[in-house]
Amino acid sequence: MVILASFQQPPEMSSAGHIMDMNNRMRANRALLGRRRQRYAHLRELYRGAVAEKEVSTGHSELDEQELTEVRKAVRIRLRRERILKDLVAIGIAAVVLAFLYVLVQWGCAKLIAHPPPF
Repeated sequence: MVILASFQQPPEMSSAGHIMDMNNRMRANRALLGRRRQRYAHLRELYRGAVAEKEVSTGHSELDEQELTEVRKAVRIRLRRERILKDLVAIGIAAVVLAFLYVLVQWGCAKLIAHPPPF
């Protein structure tokens, strides 16, 4: 006896489904683009600040190679300092949370030893 398995085909999208999918992808891409623009706006402000400190205008041909490398180096140093500061804050918060949990566990164990539950 031969039993044939019936394979279900996935339901096909109507044209409205394709359009909705396209709109959802476009909306997601716009959100990603906005985040990318914010990130590069921050980098652009760092660059402009480094150039302004040197009292040099941001014209394309007004910076020679040495000044340009100094500006890039200053921007990298600022970014590194910001990243280190963020990391230190995260480590500090984690240490405080761990210390708080340690105290809670110790307090709970001491309370359990002092007053054991009746079994």
